[in-house]
Amino acid sequence: MFIKTLRIVDTTNDVVMRQVDFHMGANLVRDTETSESHNKVGKTTFLKLIDILMGAGNKKLLYTDNATNAITVDLQNIISDRRIAAELELADSLESSHGRIAHLRVDLFPRGHYFIDGERLSASAYRERLNQLIFGINDNVPTFRQLIASFVRVAVGGDSDKFLRMLPNGNYATYRAIYNHLFKISDPRLDKELSELKLSQSRTRESLRQYKRVNGVDTAEQQEQILAALEAEYENWARTYGIAPITSSYEA
Repeated sequence: MFIKTLRIVDTTNDVVMRQVDFHMGANLVRDTETSESHNKVGKTTFLKLIDILMGAGNKKLLYTDNATNAITVDLQNIISDRRIAAELELADSLESSHGRIAHLRVDLFPRGHYFIDGERLSASAYRERLNQLIFGINDNVPTFRQLIASFVRVAVGGDSDKFLRMLPNGNYATYRAIYNHLFKISDPRLDKELSELKLSQSRTRESLRQYKRVNGVDTAEQQEQILAALEAEYENWARTYGIAPITSSYEA
């Protein structure tokens, strides 16, 4: 689906404060031709609004500097006092009136809500619905936020594969599920099951390694020799003190 329209709405009186219509091809954010400065025209805020409408969790970042935690108080007050909401229209086509159109809305003020086509949703349900709507995923594997991050390249000039790794804590299995879905390589559910099996295998191997370290053995043959020696010692002790020997279930 394509982003068709972005609106900023004053919900206290249902006034559209700003509307941006998108078209096919590149859509550029610029200031007026007569401006002497090309800074502070709202490029970052514009992108943050889209990110929030795409399910980003921290709406406070609209008026809070992520690096310094400094708050733009005027913007914070406007959002709170006017109960500002952001709205987005998604469409199957920007050149035809046919096809699906989805209406998204996120209240930007504290304790605001999420809506899709007028239905109020929790934040998590909103993201899951977006996953169904945009990517056709009904079981939320991989998650919508994991997938949508794949379309934002922030460090192409870094390591050769750095731009592929867009998640702060994504592991190999998560990336495998994301790209397998995006490029239709395999079923993400099977990838998840494979990942869980590999994790179980890794834990078992680590347990075996720790067991060998603690007991001072490296091979199964060494363990068999130790068990045989212990059984022989016990049998000698049992004969000496007249105790019935144990029946061993151990097979060499």
